[in-house]
Amino acid sequence: MPSIPSFSMNRRRLLQAGTGVLAAAGAGSVVRPARAVAAADRRFLFVFVNGGWDLTWGLVPMFDNPRVHCPDDGSDVATAEGHVYVDGPARPSVSAFFDEWGRHTCMLHGFEVRSVAHFNCRRLVFTGDAGAFSDDWPTLIASNGAGPGTAMPHLIVSGPGYAANYPDLVGRVGADGQLGAMLDMEMLSRRDIPLDPLQSDSRDAVAAYLAQRSASLAGAASTAAAADVHQSLSDARADLPGLEAAFAGTDISSAQSFPEQLLLACDVLQSGVSRCAVVRHNGFNDMTWDSHGGIEGQVLHYEDLFDGLLTLMGELSSRSGLFGGSLLDDTTVVVVSEMSRYPRLNGTGGKDHWPWTSAMLIGSGVAGGTAVGGYDSDIFGLYIDPDSGVETPSGIRMQSRHFGATLLDLAGVDPAPYFAQETPPIRAVKA
Repeated sequence: MPSIPSFSMNRRRLLQAGTGVLAAAGAGSVVRPARAVAAADRRFLFVFVNGGWDLTWGLVPMFDNPRVHCPDDGSDVATAEGHVYVDGPARPSVSAFFDEWGRHTCMLHGFEVRSVAHFNCRRLVFTGDAGAFSDDWPTLIASNGAGPGTAMPHLIVSGPGYAANYPDLVGRVGADGQLGAMLDMEMLSRRDIPLDPLQSDSRDAVAAYLAQRSASLAGAASTAAAADVHQSLSDARADLPGLEAAFAGTDISSAQSFPEQLLLACDVLQSGVSRCAVVRHNGFNDMTWDSHGGIEGQVLHYEDLFDGLLTLMGELSSRSGLFGGSLLDDTTVVVVSEMSRYPRLNGTGGKDHWPWTSAMLIGSGVAGGTAVGGYDSDIFGLYIDPDSGVETPSGIRMQSRHFGATLLDLAGVDPAPYFAQETPPIRAVKA
């Protein structure tokens, strides 16, 4: 096969008007001119596609490769805004996305995750390492760019998270909105023996005591490590009012659907509470993308994912950012799955796991309307020059660590200290 060519609204109101938002996107929404944002100020929203997407049903046409089973539902090759993708009758949101937002999107094709086990692949895609002692990309980005007021530098709305060295920077909303329940003290009522929250004057007295005690312990610490621990506690206590204020108008526990979780992520990025957020797409009707049987189910997953991405992009482009432009100017959206699907059907009409995959990079800092990398006739990633993205025998074959180095570079973080071997970022994806 030839290579892929290189070329604030209130949440409730938005969801009630969702069909109108999508119609506006399809008709050509108004997007403010892009405003340059420093890499160190850039926000990141990770959309994790859980289970392993089949690229041939959406992102990578392979109709001319006899080794690959391709969609037989009337799908065909389509082009828009510099991208080549798969257009199908039951997933109009894919075409609507590339027509409207392809100029903001860079496709990174053909990097290897070096495993076919979900658990290992998730860790490898997010950390570049199968071991248990590495931080994921959003945590590393947050650790390098969380300024004052960033009370929760990395918020996991849903999906995986790996924090070995910086667990204090990471918060998780929880499947039942536990974060919100802790902030408003409703969690006390969930105990086996429910407790009533303290009155405001008592809470103020406790907060004052903890502040004094924390300062005293930090001043008396005999080691730098102990001082860091006490300082971290003091910083967390100081950040708590800002965190409570940021979520005061948001019912965290109500963010259950994929679009609702995307909008919650927008809330925390826009407010400055977080620099990074992760949202999981678990497939249509929570079926996951793990299509070992009935590969045609990928149609439903693609339509559901891209329908949500259309809502997300409309929201990012219409919200005010932190630096004078739109929130889209501030934010890089990263859409990735932990693996893709084997080229041929198995005995149950599905496809098993495949360790080569692609990612979508959208928005701030990204060379929109381009595709970098590709796949050979065996569906292995091509050798490319990391600076130009051009296929060359002397280039590198991308792995998940190159993907991570690229994200760190987009965030203004030197990737070199985080890898045991030379790992150049793929600078061809940068604007």
